[in-house]
Amino acid sequence: MTKIIAIASGKGGVGKTTLTTNLAASLANQGKKVVVVDANLSAPNLAIHLGIPTVSLITLNDVMKHNAYITHALYKHPSGFYIVPADLDEIEHNYGGLKHALRQLLGNADIVILDAAPGVNKEVDAAVKVADEVLLVVTPDEASLRNAILLKRHIDELGKSVTGVVVNQAKNVHYELSDKEVEERLGVKVLGRIRYHRKFRESIAVGMPFVDIARGTEQQMIIENIAKAIAEGKHENLSLWQKFVAFLNRDIVIWSE
Repeated sequence: MTKIIAIASGKGGVGKTTLTTNLAASLANQGKKVVVVDANLSAPNLAIHLGIPTVSLITLNDVMKHNAYITHALYKHPSGFYIVPADLDEIEHNYGGLKHALRQLLGNADIVILDAAPGVNKEVDAAVKVADEVLLVVTPDEASLRNAILLKRHIDELGKSVTGVVVNQAKNVHYELSDKEVEERLGVKVLGRIRYHRKFRESIAVGMPFVDIARGTEQQMIIENIAKAIAEGKHENLSLWQKFVAFLNRDIVIWSE
């Protein structure tokens, strides 16, 4: 059975697409067949993050205009997951066609991840309505959390379930919101807190997910645990051994072959 997960945020700039690609890579590393769909049609960035030029490619825009099947728009990334890109040069307003476009993926993938648009709008509604569950992404600041609270209320009104929240781009400074504050005000379990790492930007530049170029780091292991929570519904914190390994590798980045 295929699980569809929408990854959403109350505002832009929280690292939602970066988290999406890294969760996809982690799930693929765990043996899952994963398809990531760029459902942010007004500002698609998924292909850019993964080093895939969309020129001459069949995209989600073509599928939603009934000019192609979604299987024609599938591209396999070296990390092992599949991508359905959207066209940066063309705005598609047929948001209601997303459900129909995804039909061929059902039963042919273990997990479909929708990289939703930020905010509260028709694009987000389209992704949320077809998803089985929603994962929110916030940064540990007041503006991000307030926008996430508004989005959470909207998702609740749509009758969908928010299964967790990821606190992203943390810097562990005293003025940041704590996980407890996020959980209490949002009413959702924090599945992981990911500290900022310079290699995240580098990973985008080279078109490879962070988890594949920075193995053994705290961030990689936290993302891996979040992926397990998505796949198995079991949330785990880092073990003592993982914390020890992360400490040893805090300044060491191991590049995968």
